[in-house]
Amino acid sequence: MMSAELREYQGAVLVDGAIASGADVVRALGLGAGAVMVGRHLARALYERGEEGLDRALSLLVEDVRVSLALAGASRPEMIERSQLRVPSHW
Repeated sequence: MMSAELREYQGAVLVDGAIASGADVVRALGLGAGAVMVGRHLARALYERGEEGLDRALSLLVEDVRVSLALAGASRPEMIERSQLRVPSHW
């Protein structure tokens, strides 16, 4: 589906896979996703470093989302439009 179609779609759109950074989260939300799954990223941190690794990975991801939003000129994900994003061609 294209971005405009996603915004008009009445069902929930969840993005899972290939989410490696806060910028990826912001891109997915800006393209119309209702939610972004980051479990794999966090599960790896938990496996490799335990609870401290999980806390650190989650803190870094949240901060990266905040920075990515700020760079796009937005304070909330709902404010993001596709025109504000650099989207990889394979998306």
